Amino acid sequence: MSKGNKTNHSINNGCFKQGVIPWNKNKKGYTTSRKGQSHSVETKNKISLKAIERLKNPENNPNYIDGRSLEENYNSIKYKNYMKTPSGMKANHRRNSKRRELGNEEVNEPFKGSVGHHVTIDYVVNVPSFLNKGYHNVRTGKNMDEKNYFILNYLFLIYGK
Repeated sequence: MSKGNKTNHSINNGCFKQGVIPWNKNKKGYTTSRKGQSHSVETKNKISLKAIERLKNPENNPNYIDGRSLEENYNSIKYKNYMKTPSGMKANHRRNSKRRELGNEEVNEPFKGSVGHHVTIDYVVNVPSFLNKGYHNVRTGKNMDEKNYFILNYLFLIYGK
């Protein structure tokens, strides 16, 4: 900044252009005079009733799809039937794996009566459900040596070398 410049940049900081009218100037409803004050109980009740009334209308509620709530969509027969199909089960497995921060790289193809077993955090082996019973945890490693021993022996028996 040169010495001859008389503008006060410490207040402006370059964030706002000088001479720009604020967006809320003379706008009704945008006031800061009640900033920090709480609403009365009557006003809070009016606000909550208005919000409930507004959200009951499916067109205004972001949680509604095709006029039904998300809960109704997840409980619909169409969704439940989709989740029973192979692609639906795979989508569900992927979603749960991401939520649990586990990988979903499948080593072998799923078959009827199979469940996924995480040999490591990234790799899943599809095995019969009776082999995957009992407590084990891939993150802590608890009981993983025993489970992996039986499962890898099973894979060698089925797939050979």
